[in-house]
Amino acid sequence: MPVSTLTAWRDGQTSGRRRPFVWSHSNNSLFSSWGLRWPLFFTGPQGVPATPSTAVAPDSTSALAVVPSPEAADQWLAAAEVGVGNANRRLAAGFLLCDILSVQGGLSGTTTGEQTTNLGTAALTRYTDGDGVMIGLAIYSSVGGTATTATVRYTDNVGGASRTTKDIVFGGSSANAAGQVLIFPPQDGDKNPISVQGVTLAATTGTAGNFGVFLFRPLAFLSENGGTNSQRKPYKNFLEAASSVSPDPDACLVPIFFGTGGTTGATMIGGHVTYIQG
Repeated sequence: MPVSTLTAWRDGQTSGRRRPFVWSHSNNSLFSSWGLRWPLFFTGPQGVPATPSTAVAPDSTSALAVVPSPEAADQWLAAAEVGVGNANRRLAAGFLLCDILSVQGGLSGTTTGEQTTNLGTAALTRYTDGDGVMIGLAIYSSVGGTATTATVRYTDNVGGASRTTKDIVFGGSSANAAGQVLIFPPQDGDKNPISVQGVTLAATTGTAGNFGVFLFRPLAFLSENGGTNSQRKPYKNFLEAASSVSPDPDACLVPIFFGTGGTTGATMIGGHVTYIQG
């Protein structure tokens, strides 16, 4: 059951189970400009994630799972401490903590018409009713500099099959870089996407690159504030009463970044999450 009192939540800060995490980025592009960023260049505790191809449903054992999931059911995320370290860092950043439910790749920025390579998406193993699930694109290698639009054909658990998202800008200078994440607004009234069948580009971007679609459920927002060099420090996030965030023990927890303040060199990111038993 959720932690329902402030006293229980406060006590959990000392008695709760803290689980550390740390990973390194060999490329600083995720912090070079505002925008959502897939953790493309990281080495995590379970190795380097492979670029997705055939659709898979990742879980807590996947290399993509950077942030530790709870060790048992009915454990609630009470707090997280996040720090970013780089000798030249000047950064304001945030992390959208997500459970990644399905990933795939192998789509091209030069193919017009619907692409179905490595689609449909893998069947959901968590949030199987689609509640709170969202649809995104991750760019694994840069597509072209000509802007176009993209849409997704998907199935909604309530609305049915062959639904179409609203279009988003894809390609061009604002939406073509490796590591970028783009989010699709669903068709009006839809709230429960459970699978994707195809992705359509209205025109070529000029470069094939490699991108893919993924399904995810946002769980929490974590912020990181800091200065440069000796000023940097972790920023502790207390999540409201620990009452609404209880990741599945099998969750593939991934921080999707956004931030600004360009830097040079590899970046180390780490911290811990604290879980309280309900």
